[in-house]
Amino acid sequence: MEFLFSFLKKWVYYLPVAFVLLGSNVKAANETFTPGAFIINMGVTPQTVSNGLKPYGMIYELIKNYNCPIKWVIGQGKVKDGVDFVYNGTSYRGGTFIIPSELRSAAVNARITYWQGLGVVGATTVSSMTLNVTMTLGSAPNWSMDAQNGSIAIKFLLAAMIPATAYWYKTPAALGSCDDLYIMPHADPAWATHSNLYFWNKNNQGAIWGGCHAVSAMEGPNCVNPSNPSQNLRFWSSNGLVLWSNHSGGTPPYNYLNYSDPVFQMMGIEDAAHQNGSEQIYLPLKTVSTWNAGLKIGCYDPTQQNVPTLSDGPAIVCAYGRARN
Repeated sequence: MEFLFSFLKKWVYYLPVAFVLLGSNVKAANETFTPGAFIINMGVTPQTVSNGLKPYGMIYELIKNYNCPIKWVIGQGKVKDGVDFVYNGTSYRGGTFIIPSELRSAAVNARITYWQGLGVVGATTVSSMTLNVTMTLGSAPNWSMDAQNGSIAIKFLLAAMIPATAYWYKTPAALGSCDDLYIMPHADPAWATHSNLYFWNKNNQGAIWGGCHAVSAMEGPNCVNPSNPSQNLRFWSSNGLVLWSNHSGGTPPYNYLNYSDPVFQMMGIEDAAHQNGSEQIYLPLKTVSTWNAGLKIGCYDPTQQNVPTLSDGPAIVCAYGRARN
């Protein structure tokens, strides 16, 4: 299972899941945690809804309702499923969340107990520890679900016990300054109906999550302003992707990258999660298009059969990056 936190807007996300939580991005620095901090163990295996998803509902609630910032510690330079840090004989993995002891009011402690009762795994520290804190999560987002197909993504939020007050349904044209993330798990975008994604991303710094064939459709010729071709929904590539109907699917096993990147914190592999849907993999058009510089790849297919005939690749399964505009 893969459930993601992201911290910067004006990014475009084409990722395999639709769980994203915003926070404040604080430059990594060493911090000392006094005894009584609570460590949320994200690396328990096997991963289940209780130990892998519900921690995100817990974190959302603590930030949103209890004004409790969460520290995120990710081991830098770690291998796949590698250790973030070791404390009291336990190796913590998967991008570890910590509630500092100073923030553990009676109300917060009651909620920690509640979530532990639902299967969240964690431990209270009994001694001081100094760790390199990658980020501090300080605010929760407003999820805007695609009015047509956003209900597909709601299942992830329900599993994590994110409340219904965290999201609403909208069309692309209705997006504005109060919307943080637009979730589009399946769609047939066209400039006539989805052009506001360009302006909303550019002017409001809104983040976009796309899945299935919405990805290559957004990058395709139907999502270009006919009056001004420089305005388009090609957020990922220089000049478009091979359309979903023109290429084959992926060929697992896949390769993984960027193990220490906050967006790609997960345990295990996601190969099986990408074997359905009308588009499973993404390819830039051969010769005329490339992936944008700075695109961060989490998972790719090194043996996809349309490389190099239709594309020079790589054939990406999931990635994220800053929009070109």
